[in-house]
Amino acid sequence: MGRRREGPGLLRAGEHPRRTESRRRHRRRLRGCYRSARGPAHRRAARRAAVRRRSARHAIGGAAPIDELERLLALYKLYFKIGPQRALPLDQPTTRELQRILLRAGRYDGEATGRYDDATRGALRELFGIENLEERWTDEPAIDEAALGFLRTRFRE
Repeated sequence: MGRRREGPGLLRAGEHPRRTESRRRHRRRLRGCYRSARGPAHRRAARRAAVRRRSARHAIGGAAPIDELERLLALYKLYFKIGPQRALPLDQPTTRELQRILLRAGRYDGEATGRYDDATRGALRELFGIENLEERWTDEPAIDEAALGFLRTRFRE
């Protein structure tokens, strides 16, 4: 009885039609009831894209937060020996590569001969200590695969 028909919908006595319509639109937007002709999969994809845009806007040091978390998780797994560990034998090409890495790091004074001698061993142990890779150190002439991969990326040419 207190309602009368005006404009697009039913109004209460004393309500302005435009204000009521904007309230309805606002409520629908809050509920997520706007229907797309493309269906629910399209709406989910649109929501995911909006989240990616928002996270890219709030980037940490130029990287999106997800990328930064993935990088930190990889470092955590490296430092705390999580996941499979595989030791690679130090053959001549691997030792030569390690000696070049040690030269770039400033820890080795000799030439890259490919021989795993005491100077190479001491310099490598020192570099493992500086880079917090002590958990991955082995006393035998082998190197942990994850540690080698880390050193390769850290001391690229």
